[in-house]
Amino acid sequence: MEARIAKKSDTINTKPFGKVVSTLAFVKVREGEAFEGAFRRFKKSCEKSGILSELKKREHFEKPSIAAKKKSIAARKRMAKKQRKHNDF
Repeated sequence: MEARIAKKSDTINTKPFGKVVSTLAFVKVREGEAFEGAFRRFKKSCEKSGILSELKKREHFEKPSIAAKKKSIAARKRMAKKQRKHNDF
């Protein structure tokens, strides 16, 4: 018994000029498995593949300058965390 949650035709447009990324997350329902268990495994597979985070990221347009600034801030935070971790030992 197999229940498909998503179709292969489900796509997310990444650029306005036709670049498309296809994402697919599905779970095979095991014999005698409860729906809740299959749904839990489906949610976990969606989380691992990053579908929801990608959807949230693309919910609103972000200017390239702001994206670069956020990326820079995240890099600084990572370096500071690495320095703190290194100084603790």
